Amino acid sequence: MQATKIVKSEERAVVDLSRPQIEPLTEGEEQSYFGMKGNLPPGINVPLHSHGDPESFYVLSGEAQVLALTEVGFEWKTVRRGDFVHIPPGTKHAWRNRSMDVFEVVMTVAPKLGRFLLEFGEMGI
Repeated sequence: MQATKIVKSEERAVVDLSRPQIEPLTEGEEQSYFGMKGNLPPGINVPLHSHGDPESFYVLSGEAQVLALTEVGFEWKTVRRGDFVHIPPGTKHAWRNRSMDVFEVVMTVAPKLGRFLLEFGEMGI
């Protein structure tokens, strides 16, 4: 049986992904998921991309649009506080913040994708 893990906010580092920022909420190799807090400043976009791992997002504050695959093709969908977004593995998606406020989410990804995002931010790409 594993012990409960608590990571205090002052123990976490914020990683800059060239405008969007992520803050790891979990750590360790033994986890089945990687939790992060993310923000997307006003006027910033995350371009169309996909990856082999699923992602889930719970919106904490603000408003943004996600390019989502729907029954009729790709559509921009507005998401706000309290909304939940799940991106299946391999699904193309993008984000844009056209509002005047920072868009904040809690997101969960596979550990492999979480480590990649942290390394990407540390490289300053």
